[in-house]
Amino acid sequence: MHHKLEDQELAPWFEALRKQPVTRSAERTKAGKERYLNFAKSLPAPVSSRSKNRLKGWNLFPIPMLTRKEFQPMASLIATILVIASLVIGGGGVTVAAAQFSLPDQPLYGIKLASENARLALAQGEPLQQAELSFQFTLRRLSEIQAMLQRGQMPAEALLQRAQQQLDLALQQAANLPPEQAN
Repeated sequence: MHHKLEDQELAPWFEALRKQPVTRSAERTKAGKERYLNFAKSLPAPVSSRSKNRLKGWNLFPIPMLTRKEFQPMASLIATILVIASLVIGGGGVTVAAAQFSLPDQPLYGIKLASENARLALAQGEPLQQAELSFQFTLRRLSEIQAMLQRGQMPAEALLQRAQQQLDLALQQAANLPPEQAN
């Protein structure tokens, strides 16, 4: 019943639209077509001129359903998940563990930071755990700074800023905790 009321209110508008001419001038049609074709010509050439060659590549999943073009994004997602899982279960876990002792000037330091960010993301919705992790990571940054100073190296500005940001985040998270958890 509510729709009929809306239809009655909109009926004059629809009627006015129906009375409008739908014709388009031949000049505007031709100009639009030319603009479209010129734009299409300006695009880079396809990867290959023959469609069969375009679809060649590694077929990680020889399942007919997953080789169809519309299922390619799903197949790519599945492949990514499998690679990540194998890295975490296999050698990737060892790499992440080894990265935990790296310093900012070492190759595995980026993995260390990425694993810390992942741990914080997994603690989303757990304010106490997030605050504890933030304090733990702040202490790591401070020990990294201390280790670099002991080796006679000046810590990079980015490391000092990261330590300050993590301390600020930890204090902010602790301030938002209930009093019994804040200690």
